[in-house]
Amino acid sequence: MADLTHPRIIVQMGGKEKAIVGINAAIVEMKSRGMSFSNVSIGKTGKFYTNEKELYCVVPQGITLNKEGGYFSSLSS
Repeated sequence: MADLTHPRIIVQMGGKEKAIVGINAAIVEMKSRGMSFSNVSIGKTGKFYTNEKELYCVVPQGITLNKEGGYFSSLSS
């Protein structure tokens, strides 16, 4: 997961090693609360945009987490 995260976010997390520790801790915490991923979907990329140095596009994503007594579903991009 750290390899697929934007480099600026990895820097904000304190570097790749700390990012991996943080991601793993979040997964352990999630599991301890009885939650698990049941579905993750990635949609089609949207229109591409550029500025002076970078290329951007919107990629929709959906996540569904199972939890005791139900589920949580989120759509974002």
